[in-house]
Amino acid sequence: MRFPFAPEGYSIMSYTTIATIMSMFSANIYIISVMVLLWVFVISFFRDPLRDINYDKNTVYSSADGLITAIDKHEVNGVMCHRIVTFLSVFNCHVNRIPYEGVVTETLHTPGLYLAAYKGQIDKENERQETFFETDKGPMKVVQITGAIARRIFCHLSSKQSVKTGERFGLIRFGSRTDVYIPETATVLVKKGQMIKGGLTKIAKWD
Repeated sequence: MRFPFAPEGYSIMSYTTIATIMSMFSANIYIISVMVLLWVFVISFFRDPLRDINYDKNTVYSSADGLITAIDKHEVNGVMCHRIVTFLSVFNCHVNRIPYEGVVTETLHTPGLYLAAYKGQIDKENERQETFFETDKGPMKVVQITGAIARRIFCHLSSKQSVKTGERFGLIRFGSRTDVYIPETATVLVKKGQMIKGGLTKIAKWD
């Protein structure tokens, strides 16, 4: 049986559930209200909805739920790529998904700061996890970046691992940013200011 919650949050959900139940014995309506609201927030944050669709060939899908805050170009392994930046608020689902099938060539963790996720330079200053893929369209990259509240990045990928479009591969805890780098030969299908869904929204394609 599949539970609709991210396993990375099981411990926090358990502690919060126990604390909420214990608060019921306090007979203090304010304490109970705060704990119930906290419990609802935690359960909502770690939701992991089933997103099992038929993925179109030659199409790149979003790696995260959230708001597109920038679309620009950067180089990855000598190839010019579109970079699509997605900001995840604490109210978004934080599960990260594979944008396009391929093989993981490297995944690299870099310690750093915890600046607010909406600031422009956090891709160079904040703690982050960079995962490189080789695909039939060239190199791609997904970067998971912490924010001011996010303090833990989960990435379950390893070098030489084959991955499929839409597969779940990690999570960033409590507010963050996810950047996807796609070869510029693709046509971008989204725009800045658009809300997208991980594993569902088509963000780029090849004809």
